[in-house]
Amino acid sequence: MPFLNDKGKPYQYISIRHDITARKQMEEEIKLMAFHDTLTSLPNRNYLSHWIEKQLYEKNSNDKLAVLFLDLDRFKSVNDNLGHDIGDLLLKEVSQRLKNCLRKTDFISRQGGDEFIVVLNHITSKQDVVTFVEKINKQLNLPFSINKEQIIISTSIGISMDTLDGDQDNYKGFIDTLMKQADIAMYHVKQKGGNTYCFNTNNQNLELERYYQLEQEIPKAIEQNQFFVVYQPLVSLNNSKIVGMEVLMRWSNPALGNISPVEFIPILEQLGHIISVGNWVLYTACSQMRKWLDEGLDLERIAVSVSPIQFRNELFLEDLQQVLTETKLKPNYLELEVTEGTILSIDESLKTLAELKSMGIRISIDDFGTGNSSLSYLKKLPINTLKIDKSFINDLDIDSEVIVNTIINMGKNLNFTVLAEGIENLIQVTYLKDQQFHLGQGFF
Repeated sequence: MPFLNDKGKPYQYISIRHDITARKQMEEEIKLMAFHDTLTSLPNRNYLSHWIEKQLYEKNSNDKLAVLFLDLDRFKSVNDNLGHDIGDLLLKEVSQRLKNCLRKTDFISRQGGDEFIVVLNHITSKQDVVTFVEKINKQLNLPFSINKEQIIISTSIGISMDTLDGDQDNYKGFIDTLMKQADIAMYHVKQKGGNTYCFNTNNQNLELERYYQLEQEIPKAIEQNQFFVVYQPLVSLNNSKIVGMEVLMRWSNPALGNISPVEFIPILEQLGHIISVGNWVLYTACSQMRKWLDEGLDLERIAVSVSPIQFRNELFLEDLQQVLTETKLKPNYLELEVTEGTILSIDESLKTLAELKSMGIRISIDDFGTGNSSLSYLKKLPINTLKIDKSFINDLDIDSEVIVNTIINMGKNLNFTVLAEGIENLIQVTYLKDQQFHLGQGFF
């Protein structure tokens, strides 16, 4: 502000100034929080959208983008076994290795959890993407050393590609489509066991549409009692006598027809319905077994498969006891089937198995041979039956026979009953009888 003399000319100025350093720092912090992940300092999805929008406005008609959706396999087990602090440090290390793989024109962001997005710019072919993915896998497959812990991880990667010819006025739709396609491809990799990559295809899109369709139908299926059970005999291979039944869950939809359990069981688990539906299956099976016994049928057991989610539920034993009480079925007639993954993942499972055994309930390991059982671990489990996965029975070649023979000898040495599932023809029956298998089941 100027001060004027009597001639109207300024002879002094006074200014008022404010130190806005703190305000600028706060603005920068807010901007950082809005566009960056707090743990890894990587850009977040908001920043990703802005970045791709910028590429669209600066596009070259021949340019292609490749979006890579990365998910760490079995990261949850790191958190569960080593703690979240170790898990956070692992995510930081992973983000740094990913950044080291990038070119200047590429982009990386963290979606949240153990998911990352990498966008490759100026791509000319699928081979460019494959070369980059192999570079990523090579880096991430190297052991991580964190707080004296050696951690080895693998990654599932889904990939989508498109040219930068999207509508500038609908860049959000362009981004969402690429992200969705890469996510679908990653989910497809996860379904196949992880530790690899694949490009998005129309078939994967159809699979996801089918998944969403079934997801919408399941609440109606529960309400309208569309689920039902059938019973498959368990046969003694020694004398061909039926000694028990296995309960198989089925779904008949008025519009879609019969739907495989392979499709609907994972959706029941995802939607949180598996416990209530699983309890209904248990009650139905035990009621039917009680009825058969009252009618004089000479059956030893009824086998019911239990979802890992149901098995680990804190009310599982209480719910099971209530079912047995209401149906008046003695526990020794019930056999629960669990997978290898269910019982070998957490120590709490061993406690549950011990309590089931003390109740007199039989325990069977389903799909045996497809998991990662340790023999030293297996002999400590209070189980009664090993069910050999049908993949070993389907095509009995030399390699399969070696595995089957090994399993049956191990089962005999550990005093387990050994059951072969998926028996379809007389050749299989003859072979399994010669190997002195105890029980069999299948469509033969």
